[in-house]
Amino acid sequence: MVFNEKNNIKSLPVVDENEKLIGIVTLSDITNNYMSTLDTNILATSKTPLSNIIETLNAKLITGSQDIFRTSGKVVVAAMAPEQMKPFVDKGDIVIVGNRSDNQKVAIESGANLLIVTGGSEIEEEIIKLADEFKCIILVTPNDTFTTARLINQSIPVKYVMTKDNIVSFNLDDFVDEIKEKCFRQDLEATQL
Repeated sequence: MVFNEKNNIKSLPVVDENEKLIGIVTLSDITNNYMSTLDTNILATSKTPLSNIIETLNAKLITGSQDIFRTSGKVVVAAMAPEQMKPFVDKGDIVIVGNRSDNQKVAIESGANLLIVTGGSEIEEEIIKLADEFKCIILVTPNDTFTTARLINQSIPVKYVMTKDNIVSFNLDDFVDEIKEKCFRQDLEATQL
């Protein structure tokens, strides 16, 4: 099931492998997270797996693996001359770059943990060897740079944005009277805040 206006769905339950309710995710949870620019390290904070980024960006893994994915979570779009990139790229960063091998090289040598090359570009063998030496992962995505930068935060796990606390839930065998009482108490507590 997806959030959309047609079905008027604004929230969905999140269940574990045993179908036990562990949270609720709402459209506003996702929107607030997507719009938030305050947490520049959200991919590290949310412990986003490399596989999520690969799937979200429809990317191809060129070199590296989840084992060496140790990102700071900060995403840098390297849209400047190579010599101007150095102050912006720190150890552990995720760098989104086009087909310029000089920018790719500077990003790797500056300590980028993940290099995302846009436009489906081919990667030179020298860059792949350098990435292996510096333990930098390289992905290639068919997306353009702007789309890649917009999509990457959508790879964070739902558990990071879902509501986990103060969830009122019911069992199939609960009586309507018990449910009514729980709802009344919940409303009362909410108004007292």
